Amino acid sequence: MTQFATLEDLGPIEDVVEIVRPGSKEPLKMKLLLVSTKEIEDIRKSHKWPRRKPSGSRLDPSTRQMMPYYDEEAYREEMNEAYTSFMYKIIVHTMMEPAIKGEDDDERVENLQIALGGWALPQLVKIVNDRYGISPQEVEATEENLQVPI
Repeated sequence: MTQFATLEDLGPIEDVVEIVRPGSKEPLKMKLLLVSTKEIEDIRKSHKWPRRKPSGSRLDPSTRQMMPYYDEEAYREEMNEAYTSFMYKIIVHTMMEPAIKGEDDDERVENLQIALGGWALPQLVKIVNDRYGISPQEVEATEENLQVPI
């Protein structure tokens, strides 16, 4: 068993993951840096999330009052897009090799999307989700709890 003397001895931890290119049996190896839960939380807090906004009003037959109407399907689509973008930001924070260049997270995400395309990103999202346990439902519940009523 390996002993450690300080908390710094525990990190940073590198993780080599494999993704498979379509039509190939040879996996590609990528080096990821496991980041702290604080870093994940900081990314989540700085990320832009959709807010539930009424898309109209409906007459409530029981109270005969106009009640706000929320388009759940549109909100779900916005939330799914925001979740995917959030996961991409985590990927660019964790990727060591190949390095993703860019001035900020948004530029790095754009470069990641250009470089890896549609076949690799879903695999990386699954890997990151497995490492950190970040489901779309968990993110949505957290964001809804943080929203202040309008």
